[in-house]
Amino acid sequence: TTANLNRIYSNKLSSAFLNRVIRICLPQIDDFDIKTNNDPTTSDLYELLSTKLTTIPAGKQLAHLIMLTHLNVKQDVKYSVLTYPSDFSVTYRLLEQCIHTIFYLISRKVKPVDACYWSLIRCYCSSLQNHEQYKSFIAKLQQTIDKLNLRSSSTVYSTASDELDRKQALWIQESQRIRSKFISFERYLVELIFNVLKILAYNNKLPKLTCALFTLFIDNILLLMSPSDSKLIQLKQTLTNNDSLQIDLDKELTDLMQQKSISIRIDFKQTTIKGKLMQSLISDGSLWLCSTCEEISTLLELFIRSTSFNDTYERLEFLQRAISIIDVFYQFFSSSIFALFDRTTELTRLCSRIIQYLRLLLTFKDKCSAYALFHDPAFIDAKYQFRKHLLENFDSGLVWSFERAQSFPIRSTRKDLRKLIEHMVNTKTNTSMMKPIQYFATLLEWISLQWTFDDYLTISVRNALQKNVCITRDFILESELKFSALELSNKMTTTIGAVVRDLPSEASSIHTNYSRLKKELELKRAALDRCKENIQELESQIAESESTKQNEVNVTNRGTPNLRPGLSRDISVFYPDENPLSNRLNALKQEQIKLKSEVDTLNNDYNRSDHSRTAALDKAIAAREKLYDEMRNLFQSDAYKFVHEQLEQPDAKQLNHLVRLLSEARKNPTLINHEGLLDTRAVLATSFGGELIEHDDILESSLAFFLFGYYFLPYFDQRYRFFIISNWQQINDDIDINALNPYDLIIYCPNKNPYESCLLSMIKQNNSISIIIWSVQDIYISDLHTILNESLPDGIQCHIKQKEFEHIKKTMTENGQELFGLACLMHLYQRDDITSTRLHEIYDQIKIIFGELKYFVEHNVIERKTPTVLIYQNIKRFRSDVDSFNLSNNSDDLWITSIQQMWTLIKPYQEKFSSTVAQKLQEELLYSIQSIEPPNLSSRLTSLGYLEQLKEKYGCVHMIIQHLKEGMNSTAIESIPEFHILFNFVNKILKLLKLLVQHTIFGKDDYINELYENTPHTIHHLEHIFHSALSVINIVNNQLQIGVTQTKSVFDDLQIKLDEYLLKLKFSNNLLIRYNLTNLIRPLATLFDPNRRSTTIINTLNDISNESSSIMRDPLELRRKQMQSQIDETIKRLNENLIIASQLPIQPQPIIQRIHIALHKLKIF
Repeated sequence: TTANLNRIYSNKLSSAFLNRVIRICLPQIDDFDIKTNNDPTTSDLYELLSTKLTTIPAGKQLAHLIMLTHLNVKQDVKYSVLTYPSDFSVTYRLLEQCIHTIFYLISRKVKPVDACYWSLIRCYCSSLQNHEQYKSFIAKLQQTIDKLNLRSSSTVYSTASDELDRKQALWIQESQRIRSKFISFERYLVELIFNVLKILAYNNKLPKLTCALFTLFIDNILLLMSPSDSKLIQLKQTLTNNDSLQIDLDKELTDLMQQKSISIRIDFKQTTIKGKLMQSLISDGSLWLCSTCEEISTLLELFIRSTSFNDTYERLEFLQRAISIIDVFYQFFSSSIFALFDRTTELTRLCSRIIQYLRLLLTFKDKCSAYALFHDPAFIDAKYQFRKHLLENFDSGLVWSFERAQSFPIRSTRKDLRKLIEHMVNTKTNTSMMKPIQYFATLLEWISLQWTFDDYLTISVRNALQKNVCITRDFILESELKFSALELSNKMTTTIGAVVRDLPSEASSIHTNYSRLKKELELKRAALDRCKENIQELESQIAESESTKQNEVNVTNRGTPNLRPGLSRDISVFYPDENPLSNRLNALKQEQIKLKSEVDTLNNDYNRSDHSRTAALDKAIAAREKLYDEMRNLFQSDAYKFVHEQLEQPDAKQLNHLVRLLSEARKNPTLINHEGLLDTRAVLATSFGGELIEHDDILESSLAFFLFGYYFLPYFDQRYRFFIISNWQQINDDIDINALNPYDLIIYCPNKNPYESCLLSMIKQNNSISIIIWSVQDIYISDLHTILNESLPDGIQCHIKQKEFEHIKKTMTENGQELFGLACLMHLYQRDDITSTRLHEIYDQIKIIFGELKYFVEHNVIERKTPTVLIYQNIKRFRSDVDSFNLSNNSDDLWITSIQQMWTLIKPYQEKFSSTVAQKLQEELLYSIQSIEPPNLSSRLTSLGYLEQLKEKYGCVHMIIQHLKEGMNSTAIESIPEFHILFNFVNKILKLLKLLVQHTIFGKDDYINELYENTPHTIHHLEHIFHSALSVINIVNNQLQIGVTQTKSVFDDLQIKLDEYLLKLKFSNNLLIRYNLTNLIRPLATLFDPNRRSTTIINTLNDISNESSSIMRDPLELRRKQMQSQIDETIKRLNENLIIASQLPIQPQPIIQRIHIALHKLKIF
C-alpha cells in the first residue's frame, strides 16, 4: 500500500467513504452467556461450527464440546479465573484456529477425539499464566465432557488411540500403544462380568447373592467408569433398597447390557447348567486374556526400561494410573462374595484364572518404587545445584550435550555421562566449583547401575522374576493383614470367652440370694434383739413385783398379824395360782429360742451365700485383671501392630477424599433434587456411600458435621476449596501457599478433639502473608511459625492472628464436635440474618441430614465392610470401652463394678468376636490363598524360592508355602533352597544398590571426593560379580543350570574385595549388619560347587482340589513357625559372625563367648 500509516487518523475510514456506504453493526458471533441462555445448540455459533465439522465422525458432538469450552474460557477470563497476556484475546479466531488444528491432526492419522482434545489444549492453554490455571482449565474441560456424556465406558481413557506422531516425546508414543491394549483388556473384563451375572441371574435361584454381586460390580467398576450415569445410580438404589426376590435381575441386566452395547457370549439353548456355561466362558476367553496380559506386561516392561532422567514424572504417573485400573479388577475378582456361591457354578475357578493373569500385571506396582528417588527433595536439590553450576561455568554446547544425554534411557547413558563429567573436571581447576557437579554425576552413576541391573540377568531368570513369581508384595501384605486380623479375632474370642466363663451368668441368683438372706438375717436379728429386750424388761418387772409383795407381807405381819393379806393385782381372780408376767416371760423365751434357731439357720445360709458370692467376686476380679493383661499383650503383639500400621490413617486423608466426592456430587446434575440440593439417597448410592461405610469412624470427626452442612444445605458459597491437614508440616509438603486464593481455606484437624481444630484463611500481599486462624479457643501454633519460617522465601513476612469464631456464643450444640462444625459453617454463612433462631434452624437441618447418614452407615456397615476392618474397629471400640469402664468404677458395691458392669461391657462384643466372624475371615483368607494357581512347576519353584526369604517376617507365608507345595514330589521340594539362594542374592544386591544411592545423597558434604574417586572402581567390581555369577545362571527344565563351576575361595575373594571398596566409599558397616548384607556373595558358592548334585525334576503335579486342601489354619501354630524361622535365621547369622570372629588375628574371646551363649539359648528355646 502507498498509504502513510504515520499520518494522523490514518487508522480510520474517511468521512467521504463512510457517507457512501450503509453501516451495519453485528454482535460478536461468540457473544453467548451460558448462564442466562439455556441451550447453546440453538445459536448461530453452534450451526457454524457443526457445519465446519460435518466431514468428520461425531462432528456435532465435538462442535458442542468446542463451543462450550470456548464460552467457559471467556467467562473465566471475565472473572479472572484464567489470565492471558495483554496481547492475547479470546475471540472467534481461536475457534477457527482450533478447528484448523483438528483437521491438520486428522490428516496425520490422528483419531478425531484425540485431535479435538489436543487442539483445545494447544489453543487455550499455550498462553496461560501458570500451571494452576492449566489444571483449572483441564478440570473444567473434563466436567464439560462428562456433562455432554461424551466419555465412553472405560476406566482409563475416553477412546483408544494410536500413536500421535513421531515428533512427540518417546514416553507419549509408548504410552499410546499401552492405552490401545488397555481398552480391549478392560472391555473384555467388563463383558465377562456382565455374562457371568447373566448366567447367575438365569432362573434367579440365588437372588440375594446375585444382587449383592451386581451391586458390587456397579460400585467398584461401572460407577468408576461413569460416575454421572443417572441410570446406574437409580439401578443401584433399586438393588439396595428393594427385596431381591421382587427384582427381575435378568431384565435389568439385559437393559443395562443394551445400554452399554455389551454382547452376550453365552447360549442358553445349548445348555442351562451354570457350571458348563461358566466353563465355556473360561475356555473361550482364557487364551486371549493370557496373551493380552503378556503383551501388556511386555509393553510395560519396555516402558519402564525406556525411562530417562527427563521423563520420570510422566512415566510414573502413567504407570500408577494403569496399575490402579488393573487393581480395580483384581479387587473385584478377589472379593470374598465369590466364595459364597455354590462350587458347581465354577465361579471360583473362573475368578482364580482371572486373578492369575492380573497378578502378572500387578507385579509392576513394586517397580514404581524405583521412581520415588527422582521426587526426593535431596535429588531435586542436587539436580538444581548441578544445572545452576553448569549454566554458570560452562559453555552452552556442553550444557546441551548433557541435557541430550539425559533424554536417553537411563540404562544407556551412564558411560556417556561419566565421559562428559571427566571432560568438565579436566577443563576446570576450581575444585570447590566442581563439587556439586561431581556429586550429582556420582549419584547418576549409582542410579544408572540400579536401573541396569536387570540386564545382567539371563532371560530365563528375568522372566522367572517377572512372570513366574505369581505372588506380589501387595498380595503378601493383604494376606498378612487378613491373617493378623484372624489371629486378633481368635484372641479376642478366647479372651472374652474366658471372662464369660469366670463370670456368673446374668440370670445367676447368687447376688439376689445374698441380698435377700442378708436382709432377712438383719430383720431376724433385730427381732431377736427386741425379744431379748422384752424378756429382760419382763424379768425386771417380775423381780420388782416379787420384791414389792415381800415388803407388803412383812409390813402386814408386823402391823396386823391376824389379818389376811389383800388381793394382789397381779393375780387372776379366776385363776389365783397363775402369774401373767411369768406366762408372758415364758412365751417370750419360747419365741427367743425359735428366733435364735431361725437366726442360726439364716446365718448358716448367709455364710454359704456370702462364701459363694465372695468366690464369684474373686473369680470376676481375677477375670477382670486377666482381661487387662490380655488386652495389653494384644496391643503389644506383632499382629495388632501390623494391622494398626496398615489400617490406621489420619482423618485428614479420608476427609479430603470425602470433600472431593461431595464436591463432584454437587456438580453432578443427576444427584440434585427438585429443590436444587443434593439428594441424600442418591448420593449414598454413589461411591460416597461406600467410603462412608468403609470409614464410618469419620462420623466422629469434628469436621463431618461441617462438611455435610456445607455440601447438603443451600446457604453456602460453593466456590470454596478446602485443604484438610492433620499436621502443620503438610502446609509445606502438600500445599502451594503461593497458589492459594481467597476462596481456598485450610482446615487443621489433628485428631477428633474439636478444641484443637481450626480454620485458616490467608491473605497475600507483595512481601507478606497474613494468616487468620479461627477456632473455638486459642490453640498452640508454635510449630506453624517454625514451618512457615523455614518454607517461605527470604524477605516474605508472615503475620498470624488467632480469633474465636464470631458466633460461638450463640452456638448451642449437643457436643464439641458439632460445635466446631456449626461454628465453621456460620463463618461461611452468606446472609446477614444470623440470629439464635436462624442458628437453631440450620443446626436442626444438619442434624436431620447427619442422622440419615448415620442411620445408613449403622444399617449397612456389617454387610458391606470387610471383616478385617470390622474386626480392627471393634477392637479399638472395645479398648475405648475398657478405658471408660476403668474410669467409671465409682460404686462401692463390688458386685456392680466387677460383675454387672463387666457384663454390660462384654455382652455387645460376644457376637462381634464370635467364632462365626473368625470363620468368615478364615474362609476369605483361604479363598485368596487357594486362588494362587501357578501355571507350571517352574512357576511353583520360583514362587517358593521367593517366599523362603519372607518366612521369618510374615505368618501367612507358611500357609502359602503349604498350598504351593501340595502335589509336588520330594525332588522338586529339595530344589527350593537353590532358588532361594539365587533370589535372595538378587534381592540383597538391589537393597545394597538402593542403600548406596542413599549413602551418596547423605554423604555429599563429608566425603564427596572419596565417593567420586572410588565409585567407578566399585561399580566395575560389582559388574564383574554380576557377569561372573548372574550371567551364567539359567532356569532350564524347572531347575537352576549353572554354566561354570567355581570354588568357595573365588567367592571369598569377591566378598573381600567388595568389603574393601565399600570401606573406601565410607559405607557404614552398621548398615550392612542391620540389613544382613555382611556376607552377600559367599552363599552363591553353594550353587557353583563342583560337587553340586544335578537332578532332573519331572514336570508333573498331582491334582489337589481346593476342597481337599490341607493348609494349616491355626494362627498360633503358624506364628510359632514364623518364630522358628526367625530363630533359624538368627542362628545362621550368629554362626557366620562366629566364623568371622574366629578368623581374626586377635580373637575377641568375650564376644565369641557371648555368641556361644546366645546360640545355646536359641537352640533350646
